[in-house]
Amino acid sequence: MITRALVLVLALARVAQADPAKDRAALGEFGAAYRATAALSGAARTDQACVDAAKLNAAGTAFSSETAPADAPVDNETWASAAGSLVVALHELTQVCKTPDRKLRLLGPDVKTADQVVAELDKAVQRVMNTARPRTLPAGLKAARAPIAAMRSSSKSICTQQPKLMKALAQVKQPPAGVAAPAWNELVQTVKNIADDLRPGACGKHRAADEQIGSALNELHDHFYELVLLVPPR
Repeated sequence: MITRALVLVLALARVAQADPAKDRAALGEFGAAYRATAALSGAARTDQACVDAAKLNAAGTAFSSETAPADAPVDNETWASAAGSLVVALHELTQVCKTPDRKLRLLGPDVKTADQVVAELDKAVQRVMNTARPRTLPAGLKAARAPIAAMRSSSKSICTQQPKLMKALAQVKQPPAGVAAPAWNELVQTVKNIADDLRPGACGKHRAADEQIGSALNELHDHFYELVLLVPPR
């Protein structure tokens, strides 16, 4: 039996050292290696993934899961979340394809079939590829990245960085071409609301608990990069 946490520990032990430029090329090679599987469906897709399991695992761990490739529009933390899921999915593919009945034993009576593993792998591949695609970000989104990073690095900087963030967010009212206005506006407003609520909790007379501030900063970060990934790839 294996747990997802154990899989992650084992898989991350084989992650490549970061080189953003080389990682971009390696990511393209992984995409090419996955093409044969992506072109199929049903049982044929699972069979092809198992045939290529070793090749996919090697190609999928040839780039860093901790440092974003060159020209990716996200920070390293957002990239690590996407790439880490891919590493886990590839490891599970390798394991399930070795079993005679193509079933992966989890905790207790739970099992995961090869078809389920491949379905999860496909989602992980799409997420990684989408996260890595270069985008031309609006000026406001570009300007917002620095204050968000600074506030998460030290909550003491919230009082000086939050106004800069609000100024940057004021520039992203209009969605980029090709982005649905309702989805864009809702996410922009969510990010603004979180950013707006940070200042009184961090800079007012009655400071919020560190855990509360940290949680708000994490939400701000995650929703902001959801917004970044709404921007169409170049």
